[in-house]
Amino acid sequence: KDARARVLTMNDIDIRTAASPQMALLVLNLDSPILADRTVREAVLSAIDRETLARIRFTGLNYTEELPGSLSLYPFQPGYSDNLAAVLTHDRARAEALLERAGWARGDDGIRRKGGTRLSLEMPNTGDDVTGQNLSRALQAILEQVGIELVVRQRPSADFSQIVINKEFDVFMMGFSSSDPYGMAYFCQVWCSGSQLNPAGAGHPELDAKIAEMARIGDPDEQIRVGNELEREAFAQFSNLPLFNGPSMVAVKEGLANYGAGQFYVGPIEDIGWEK
Repeated sequence: KDARARVLTMNDIDIRTAASPQMALLVLNLDSPILADRTVREAVLSAIDRETLARIRFTGLNYTEELPGSLSLYPFQPGYSDNLAAVLTHDRARAEALLERAGWARGDDGIRRKGGTRLSLEMPNTGDDVTGQNLSRALQAILEQVGIELVVRQRPSADFSQIVINKEFDVFMMGFSSSDPYGMAYFCQVWCSGSQLNPAGAGHPELDAKIAEMARIGDPDEQIRVGNELEREAFAQFSNLPLFNGPSMVAVKEGLANYGAGQFYVGPIEDIGWEK
């Protein structure tokens, strides 16, 4: 009887879904001896099938989304541009050609080697979340197809800050969320050299100067236009790969008005009520 009551109650529930202002991304450590080579970094990111990773992340959810192409704005925002597509696409054949060009040849076990060095990268996986573990295994399989070994090290969630600050990774999956819609205002946090929120170690003085100049632009539309141009230049360092944004999902009783998954919108409480 109780189980039947719960089923009947769920029939009165409305699941409201929207894209959320959060970003999951893959970060490459530019201080890693192997990844110091820009060609190798381009090969690694070209090999990654983001559609497969997104499908794993959203398993069980009635949700799909456009793959993100910016770390500054979201696809649902005015002025958004797929800046990643201007410099990088998923292309397994290109990834293999780049590795060959860089001198990494496949060994008998399929993993590439160069001068006695094995093309092996390490990725910490923090916590015991099943989805995170599945994403790690999928990334291992994807990179192995082009001859790259990805060693996943399980670490407790408490080690996250230590991993980022001490750069205890070659490849790391992390994320951040946005508290307001003015993404270009935080461009430097992600891309300026020396920023604590730039764990890849990307950036250089010339790019820093351009970012500072962009931050002084008063017209929002012009700032976004210039910011999109700069982000294409930043992505060409092959240090950061946006993976997916993800949904905001809220379960409410049917008939509730002006409440749900509102992205950056926060409506006044007095507007919440029941439909007539």
